[in-house]
Amino acid sequence: MEDDTGRFVVLTSGRTGSTFVRLWLDSHPSIRSHGEVFLRAYGAMDGFMHYCRSSPARRIVFAVAGHRRLSRRSWNLPLRTLTRGFLRRLLYDPEHSAPWTDMETWNDYQPRSHDAPEETVGFKLGYSHLRDFSYIGTWLERESVGIVHLVREDPLAQLVSRRTAMARGVFHSTGRVDRVTVELDPDQVLSTLRRMTVARASMSHRFSGPRFLEISYEGFFGESSDSVRSELLGFLGVSRNGVTPPSLRRMNRAPLREMVENWEELVEALSGTQFERYTPPSKEGRPGTR
Repeated sequence: MEDDTGRFVVLTSGRTGSTFVRLWLDSHPSIRSHGEVFLRAYGAMDGFMHYCRSSPARRIVFAVAGHRRLSRRSWNLPLRTLTRGFLRRLLYDPEHSAPWTDMETWNDYQPRSHDAPEETVGFKLGYSHLRDFSYIGTWLERESVGIVHLVREDPLAQLVSRRTAMARGVFHSTGRVDRVTVELDPDQVLSTLRRMTVARASMSHRFSGPRFLEISYEGFFGESSDSVRSELLGFLGVSRNGVTPPSLRRMNRAPLREMVENWEELVEALSGTQFERYTPPSKEGRPGTR
């Protein structure tokens, strides 16, 4: 049965610090913050895929209507019904699995704690998930759901973070990771950065309003982090008391020029574009040596 618990999503794209932010929010005694529950490869028990597979009837509906070519269609009523049922279960069923907090046990059922009442419940929603399941966008627009738009002001750093994570085969870690370098196709980088910029602007335009808060990776982890974090918790209607940082560690600490093997070639390709500012000159005046 539905109650007055608040609802929110952390709307974002990859490599924006969203897993850290999600776990940070979940550490608050009054917040239940789930991960990428609509990711098709997500295996945790609080996710949509587990919900679909845990019932023969739902498994059949998803097998028929859940193909990506169909799941994006607004007229796909069977999948809309399935998605709506999952959202009710996620938000209001006291037996639904709690969010994972430990990467060692994330595929296990997570028991819910009832020591403190949940004042707000949410989950992480990727841009691709919003495209992949048409009903989610309708749900966000029609229901009273707070939307935290987490972005990264430097899309080039975001792209390099994604590529280095792919090179390592590790996307999150609580310990040290090996340092890696990558070679990037300059034309492909320019095209990708343009798509990333358009996607971010599209989300900001679509969901702008009093239920929408945009925060950045740079703000959340930078010098103004205290004010940004307080603003985020205030937006969700909870106090700052009781929140603790997760044990995740930053994976890339070297300057971009040291992680991109063909850095000078990339700098030249971005010169004269709107992305040139992400490869500023060094103090000596040589481009891209930050």
